[in-house]
Amino acid sequence: MMAEWVHPWLLLLLPVPLILWLLNRNRIPTTVRSQIVPSTLLWHLAVAQKAHGIPLRSLLLALALIVIASGPRLMPTDEASVAARRITDGSLVIDIRLPGLERCQLQIGTKPDRTIPLSAAGEAIVNHAALPAGTPVVVTSSTGHHHCQVPPLASAVVISDRTDLPHVAAALEALEESGLIIIDDQQPEVVLLRGEAGSRTLPTISFPDAEGSMILPRVRPAAAGPTILEGLHPRYWTILRSSEVLGEETSGEPILVDENGNALLVRSEAGYRWGFLPGSGDLWKRSDWPVVLGRMIEELGTSRAVEATTWLSAMARHSSLILAIGMTICIFGFLGRNGQVSASIIIVALVIGQASATHRLLDSDADIDRISAASDPGTTIEVFHSAPPPSPDLVRLLRDRGVGISMANDPERAAGRREHRIRLGQSFSIESMNRTTALSPSGESHQIEFPWVAPTAGAWQLDGPGDPALAMVVIVEQPIRAALWSDDGSMAENLLPESVFSIVDGSGSLPEPAAGSVIVWNSISIDEELLGGLEDWIHRGGTFLALPTDRFCADEGTRLRLQRVLATEVPPPPEPPVPDLGILLLDLSGSLTGEAASTLLAGTLSLLEATPRQSRWGIAGFRDQMHWIIEPGTRIDESIIDQIPDQISTGGGTNLGAALRKCHRMLVANEGGRSLVVITDGRTTPDDWISIGQSLRRDGIELDIVLVGDEIDLAAVNPLSRAAKGEVHLAPDPGHARALLQEAIRPDDRGWQPVEKPLRIASVDPFIDAGPQAPPVPVRRIAVDLSSRDPAGKILWVDGLGAPMLAVRRIGAGISSIWYSGLDQFSLAGAVHRTHAHISELLAASADRRKEPHRRGFLTQAGGGEILLMLQRLDSDPLSMQISAGPVGADKYSLLATARPGQAWYSAAIPGDWHLDQHRAIRWGPPSHIDAGVTPVRGSSWRWHSALGGADPLEPAPFSPASWWLLLLASVSLVSSRVRRWSDLLPHRDKEEAAVQRR
Repeated sequence: MMAEWVHPWLLLLLPVPLILWLLNRNRIPTTVRSQIVPSTLLWHLAVAQKAHGIPLRSLLLALALIVIASGPRLMPTDEASVAARRITDGSLVIDIRLPGLERCQLQIGTKPDRTIPLSAAGEAIVNHAALPAGTPVVVTSSTGHHHCQVPPLASAVVISDRTDLPHVAAALEALEESGLIIIDDQQPEVVLLRGEAGSRTLPTISFPDAEGSMILPRVRPAAAGPTILEGLHPRYWTILRSSEVLGEETSGEPILVDENGNALLVRSEAGYRWGFLPGSGDLWKRSDWPVVLGRMIEELGTSRAVEATTWLSAMARHSSLILAIGMTICIFGFLGRNGQVSASIIIVALVIGQASATHRLLDSDADIDRISAASDPGTTIEVFHSAPPPSPDLVRLLRDRGVGISMANDPERAAGRREHRIRLGQSFSIESMNRTTALSPSGESHQIEFPWVAPTAGAWQLDGPGDPALAMVVIVEQPIRAALWSDDGSMAENLLPESVFSIVDGSGSLPEPAAGSVIVWNSISIDEELLGGLEDWIHRGGTFLALPTDRFCADEGTRLRLQRVLATEVPPPPEPPVPDLGILLLDLSGSLTGEAASTLLAGTLSLLEATPRQSRWGIAGFRDQMHWIIEPGTRIDESIIDQIPDQISTGGGTNLGAALRKCHRMLVANEGGRSLVVITDGRTTPDDWISIGQSLRRDGIELDIVLVGDEIDLAAVNPLSRAAKGEVHLAPDPGHARALLQEAIRPDDRGWQPVEKPLRIASVDPFIDAGPQAPPVPVRRIAVDLSSRDPAGKILWVDGLGAPMLAVRRIGAGISSIWYSGLDQFSLAGAVHRTHAHISELLAASADRRKEPHRRGFLTQAGGGEILLMLQRLDSDPLSMQISAGPVGADKYSLLATARPGQAWYSAAIPGDWHLDQHRAIRWGPPSHIDAGVTPVRGSSWRWHSALGGADPLEPAPFSPASWWLLLLASVSLVSSRVRRWSDLLPHRDKEEAAVQRR
């Protein structure tokens, strides 16, 4: 313990009681007239006695009162060696710091001791399941025993819902079922409403009264990693209509903005205000919705776990109060009725001292450390949100001193923010500014004009408006690095939009760092060396997606190699359903001339070009007799197609019936396809068309007749098609003929299977946590052999029959995935864009989860003006770590960030040689999660909330010391002869013997 005085200047008054005591000790004795009295008591009063002045014990008590008036309090000086903290799921993390030791013994409750090895710095963290509050934790080492207790759980927040919004009610119902909130309109802690919050004193979450006029705004985070958006992906939210949050909330801190920087969600001193309704778009369908609403309520709610205060620490901070009460007892005990006046003054001082005291700091640059050191326990310091928030050590000092903190609105907040965050490629503007000077991440100075688009990602320092010394920083986010292993023109490009991904390399490249990067494979060949690199890349945290169906991979070696990193096999290309597709019968009679002949030729060529590679066809022409142009079963390739124009010429008669009978016999005799396509103008010699059609139908031959030419005849083709159950098509020009023929001969892919609704979640996995809860349902899927499934693979989505649609497999820190449908309209029908966006969001979420953890941070100010960096400490983080930081445009440095046991924030001192007096911006963190701050340091509501450990405001000590000026008056009264004579006039019931002895 260390003694600290609140009013040390009062100690200068210690000589005053001593002087008064000396003066009263040497005073002239009082002379009285001698009389004969009948009582010894009256005799002692009448006879002159020798004066002795003020007793020494009165002097000592007077000096003690001055010391008490100076406000002594005891401050703990020992660093905590062990502390327990609760994490998100309610489990515990026990922090141990014993410098210079290698191991220690840990005992939790009544469980046996366990040996805990310590790091080189003498630190360790121990994870433990949830335990009841107050469970003792004891760490034993060679330095002694160290104790702490399990902290309590935060209680549920009481809220009142006055929005009448069904989507809000549904989310609140889920939160109430999980035990996070209690819905009660009687005594709420947080109010949800529509419109303006007005003059409400309770924290509010407000939604607009109606949908706004902004249509389909592109949403993005505005602040540097706001807490409520961690792990969420608002860039994928679809907002139909919104409005900018205006009015009093402009002094708040934007959380979400659109592409033009308009605030769509704001955090102010009153709470949160939305610019759009959750039902205006797809937010209410997403798992993000209850999460973000619950985080808002948790932050605004006052029902949180309070830091435990031991009786020893409470007595230490109230040392002055305890001593004043003790002095009252001592004065009564030592002085009796001569101390009644002084004791009464002390009692009045104790009562007056309990009146609440508030110290207002209207200056944002005031030194909170100095002010709190001169403030009595129970005092509340009122500060602006824009003031620099205190460091963790300063917050601990405030708690030990018993001094509270409350927030006040700052009119200067309307001046705008000094930290901005934009995407790479997004334009940035500052109102009332046309140009300024910018310092690039590499240290180069540029003259820029607004609107400005940053050429590279990183932290840029810009001179502020009006005063170049008011620097601001623009953080240009680094997109997710991705590589597309595909041929040009693949639809897989739609899964990597430029707003989120940056395709840094082409096929076969491995983007670095692997953690947080994405590769999309679409059927290119992979050799053994590349697969080895891919496997290592996934193991280091990469996200890999295989698309085996959009373009089938014909390389069997590639498919077998990929099976080593995927959940299942890569399905082979579907084989053609039959050896050949049928016969094309061409009318080469003299009636087909001019445009009709051109249509005939163009239709034939388009049909052959549209069929799958290596398909087999037979082509016949008929006049009076039928002859083969290409024998049935011939493989169609480019050399065959090039021969067709020379073999098609018109002229002669027309005998369609004989040609149909010959084609019928050929199709029945072969095992190939039974498709018969006839191109004619319909004019032919008479025949028994009904009999011919019935025979075609009986043998399962599909008949398609394409009519070309200016003059067509339906007398034969109508009864023929009706009897054969075929189709008749009119093709007035070559374009129509091409489309009709391609549709008529389109084969059914044997490898494709129809998707049975609904699409269901077969396994719960973080990979599918992002995006809408219900994915779009494709039309078709590729069949896969489930016997090839790897034991580590997991099927996530299945259709109504249980067939796999999406599967993943974890390899080290990374993940591989495979999508069993296509990306085109034939596979997705009307859900092409929604499916692309959904898969893209899954990839982005997976990459974000595997990036180096994002630790929110901000600059703060300690006592003496020292600038510190506060950095969030994650659940699994040690008590100390090295971080990368440095001024914008300069080299990065390694700083040591440390946290006290039990603290959720690191602090790192910023070196003085960074020239921060020149209004420099500081950036920190890895390239994937850059944060930055600007000096001079300014605060915000969430920074103060974080700095105070979730307590907003920081409550002062429940009791205050006695009034110091009344204690001084009581001190003077103890050494004042006049006060002692007044004490003699007070009523008393002394016995005669006691009174005589006292005189």
